[in-house]
Amino acid sequence: MKILHRCVAVGVLAAVVAVAAGAARGQSFKRIDGSGYTTVCVRLDMRNFPPPPPVGDPECAALPILEDGWTSKLRCIPDPGNPFLEAESYLFGPDEEYVVFVNKIKLAINPLEPVAQRFQVVEDILVIPCVPRSTANPLGEDFRPNSPPRTLFIDDVVFPVITLDEPEIAAEYLCAVFVPLAEVQIHFGSDQPVMLDWFAVADIDSLGTFYGQPASIDTDGNGAPDSCVELGVPGKFLPRLGIDDKGSNLTIFLQNRAALGLTHIDVFDPVPTTYIPSLLPGMSASENGTTRPWCFTILPHEKE
Repeated sequence: MKILHRCVAVGVLAAVVAVAAGAARGQSFKRIDGSGYTTVCVRLDMRNFPPPPPVGDPECAALPILEDGWTSKLRCIPDPGNPFLEAESYLFGPDEEYVVFVNKIKLAINPLEPVAQRFQVVEDILVIPCVPRSTANPLGEDFRPNSPPRTLFIDDVVFPVITLDEPEIAAEYLCAVFVPLAEVQIHFGSDQPVMLDWFAVADIDSLGTFYGQPASIDTDGNGAPDSCVELGVPGKFLPRLGIDDKGSNLTIFLQNRAALGLTHIDVFDPVPTTYIPSLLPGMSASENGTTRPWCFTILPHEKE
């Protein structure tokens, strides 16, 4: 079960600066403005599922959350007008045009305000090397702020506005962003196979319609409402109701680093124990029972 992160602006500014700006001192950290990338959202067909409980009973309510995530490639999405986003891909050739990051998102009408509500999810994505835990590397992909891995930070991915206006509690959507493969290769290299992992943090209520809070503002001037982490204002964590993450405990770290004495960011590593076999090209054993994306591999250019 996901936990709703009730973010508070206490002791988090220095933490984000350490996570992001600390890495930026070298060449291992790169920020990309994701606000101009193509994004789509497709509603999942719920006709084969039981109807939701009646609206109005708070004990039967649903919360808008991030549920899952995976990667796909453009050739697996045959119809851009009505994209099929369930297909998963974990192996990308050097000539692929995009890495498609797919998010499974549950949205819900606030049962205390059962009227049409609009949602615009704004997400930050972090891409890092895929390094499963081992005896030689007991931290796996977890990292300390003063020693971060090579990181690609895709800032302010803005998904299309979704309006829920039916007498229902929840609806599931697949929302995807098309990231040029070249942007990833430039940062992580293209001379050898590169295995990468990713995690994300999103402001699901950027319009303020679910929790009745003010809409997100554009603090960095890129024309997009801001998500959780903003590096140029200067770097800070933006506290809002409805912030959720997948693939890491980034928000827990940013909120509670000082109070709990946290020393590293917990990234949900792939683990070798799973009953889901590695059937797809590029796929590795994964899924440790916590919502997380899977690692993916980019193949190198052939040497002439």
